[in-house]
Amino acid sequence: MPQLIEQTIKDFLDYLKFQKRYSQHTVIAYQNDLNSFFNFIHQQFGDTFPGDIKTTFVRSWLAELKELGMESKSINRKISALKSFFKYQLIRERIQVSPMVTLISPKVSKRLPRFVDKDAMITLFQRVEFPDTWDGKTQRLLMELFYNTGIRQAELVGLKEKHISKSNSSIRVLGKGNKERVIPVSTQLMNQMQEY
Repeated sequence: MPQLIEQTIKDFLDYLKFQKRYSQHTVIAYQNDLNSFFNFIHQQFGDTFPGDIKTTFVRSWLAELKELGMESKSINRKISALKSFFKYQLIRERIQVSPMVTLISPKVSKRLPRFVDKDAMITLFQRVEFPDTWDGKTQRLLMELFYNTGIRQAELVGLKEKHISKSNSSIRVLGKGNKERVIPVSTQLMNQMQEY
């Protein structure tokens, strides 16, 4: 991959990190997608710069990903990375037209969320013995929080004592995209957290 392309990708990733404040996970995913794309372009078409890339080049790459068995959801994320990249190039006036303008993302079949059966959770809390230690109490409280609030793992990891509001019977979490949300909590769970 030409050094100019590497520098162009780095500039874009810095923009995502420092101006758009994307998560590290997203930045790494975009970096991998862009490296994969430009390596493909380099192998197929030689030294090609962002302004020279045509929609047909992008379609060739996506067709190869599909042939390799990649799912539509993953392909859509790669399309999203390319759209953001080329939009940034337009803003910086490095290209005149984005090759992504006429590209349509493949449809993704919607997957219904799977819920944990109430009886299964009751059985878990009745039959599984959580030791009467700090670790045992922590494990039980974590299971209670997951089940009662639907909180994500990353949100739970970032939860601090100051985010718990006894007066409102709620917890404040920082979710995807650094968006804050307030989750109501039952009195019973609030008491468990206070006791913990």
